[in-house]
Amino acid sequence: METDSERVERLAEVIAEALERTLVSLILYGSAVSGGLRPDSDIDLLAVVSHALDPSQRERLVDGLLRTSGRRAFDGPARPVELTVIVTDHMREAEPVVQFQYGEWLRDDATAGRLAGPHVDHDVILLMAMARDSGHALRGVAPEDCLPEPSRGAVRAAITATLPALLGDLTGDERNVILTLARMLVTVREGRFVPKDAAAERIARAAPEEQNEMLRIAAAAYRGEVDDDWTSLQMAMRAFVADAASEIAAAGTSEPLLGHSPSAPLPARVVTTDHEIPDRPPLIVEPGDTVEVGDRDAEWPAFVFVTTPRGSGWVPARHIQIDGRTGVVLVGYDTTELPARAGGLLHVIRDDPESGWAWCRDDAAREGWVPHRVLAPPA
Repeated sequence: METDSERVERLAEVIAEALERTLVSLILYGSAVSGGLRPDSDIDLLAVVSHALDPSQRERLVDGLLRTSGRRAFDGPARPVELTVIVTDHMREAEPVVQFQYGEWLRDDATAGRLAGPHVDHDVILLMAMARDSGHALRGVAPEDCLPEPSRGAVRAAITATLPALLGDLTGDERNVILTLARMLVTVREGRFVPKDAAAERIARAAPEEQNEMLRIAAAAYRGEVDDDWTSLQMAMRAFVADAASEIAAAGTSEPLLGHSPSAPLPARVVTTDHEIPDRPPLIVEPGDTVEVGDRDAEWPAFVFVTTPRGSGWVPARHIQIDGRTGVVLVGYDTTELPARAGGLLHVIRDDPESGWAWCRDDAAREGWVPHRVLAPPA
């Protein structure tokens, strides 16, 4: 019978063969490296690649994973695999892009050819943080040599963003939801990741008696030591979920935006030079849109000119997966610009230093992009 270590090595061969020379690193993380695989644990893998996947690479990944992952694996029942693929150029905290993702919950979509293409998913911030924190490279460079270190604020925000979907799975997946909430709590409190069962036992120490028992049962069941029957644990479970969700949500809004308190006024900037807006109607592109890609802006090299059936405009190149003269939008963008007059005051809502523009609001409550060069430096 194949051992877990032999199975991991076979998976690494399948994935490395599919990704070929684009593979920068294949990282094993999660239970396999931080406490050991439990009876119901997935094998968690994060692949970092140098370029966007082409259709043949995606097909080879799907074929290999359908053969080797989960109880319905074509080659026979096996431990389930969760694989996420990211590109080195698309790891920014504000807009992390998943190139490819597979898990057993996506098997039917994979079989039918319906797996999502490249898309922004803030959950990848958590995967990168865990992989960098304790992951082991099966192929390629070490995690710390290819993954940026997410800020604590980005990790907290990502945890908060995943909370609604997690809570929606509570009925029927009680143990996993409880253990995941416990790990989230440890992370927002201590800034580090621990195995789910260890997190539950850590949280249990200070929990009310009923919740303490419920958390310890969940941890023991995760390790395969007991059977868990959630019928008798409903009251303690729902009390814990309410308390944990409230604390996690509060932690996600405690990080300052643009360096100011959420309750403070938006930072104001004085306009030093008039800014005239183009006579072209603004364009809004959405993730998944196919666009025709033109030239880069000589004055603003972060932007490319795109054309769609709805119009045209300048969009940051990093928001698009470009292949020659066509592209797929990864991150939605609104090209609206805000006219401004020298001496006026604008409130900065969102800054984009990489492009050199800031999304601002004027005293008439109009919003749009304004270039940094017409704004006085912050006080």
